[in-house]
Amino acid sequence: MQYCSAYENSEKLKHTSKKKQSPKTLLDILQDEKTAKYSGGIYHKTQIDLTYNSNHIEGIRLTHEQTRYIFETWG
Repeated sequence: MQYCSAYENSEKLKHTSKKKQSPKTLLDILQDEKTAKYSGGIYHKTQIDLTYNSNHIEGIRLTHEQTRYIFETWG
């Protein structure tokens, strides 16, 4: 029968109890950027692009640059 020291057992527990960190999902990144009010990230760009396209479909004649300007001055 083989015995391990308490230190060896604790080291084995630390090693086996570590979870692999899963890669951040796009949702995680978008939520982090929104919470941080990060300008220039993927959330900011997506927000501007989707707003511009929605406005264009509705017949609003703002340019993409004007739409971006609104988000950057009012946000």
